[in-house]
Amino acid sequence: MKAAVLCTGPSLIEMYDATMPYDVVIAINRAVERYPADWWCFGDQQVFGMFKPLGGRGDKLRLFVLDYVIQKLGKRDDVCEAFNRYAVEGWLQLREKIENIDRKCMSWSGPSAVAWAHCLGAKDIDIYGLDMAGNCDFTGEVRPDKNPIRFKREQGVFENVFAAVRARGSTVTRYTMGNCR
Repeated sequence: MKAAVLCTGPSLIEMYDATMPYDVVIAINRAVERYPADWWCFGDQQVFGMFKPLGGRGDKLRLFVLDYVIQKLGKRDDVCEAFNRYAVEGWLQLREKIENIDRKCMSWSGPSAVAWAHCLGAKDIDIYGLDMAGNCDFTGEVRPDKNPIRFKREQGVFENVFAAVRARGSTVTRYTMGNCR
């Protein structure tokens, strides 16, 4: 099985083509507005109301979110009805499915999405838009949360997750502008 994980870096629109043959596509945060996906992964409850998904590929779009977000969104009057239309899975199950995974991965959407792709059965995981540089997302919007301090912290978490899923037989390939890692 082959999976694509769509992060929100500027290279996403240059490197990913929605016609590429993937068995599963996991869109992180805002990427769900640009590309249809099978799963929408996010960890902040405000993401649900901020972005409008294009929808699912074939079947219905499903959510893979931080567990406390499931509880919070299920109780919010302004989004409860819309939220409850989705099939939802929580991040905490990663601890059960991937032994010795860094618990920090469940604090970041990107690493959690990579781990989830593996749990879904992906043996080949391609990651797009994981640039870890600059302060803009793929729309060109300046994002203050995109900065070198965050990238340094997040890089270590990604590397831990990459190592964990590689040790369990999955390959991970990161596509960014001008390179492939």
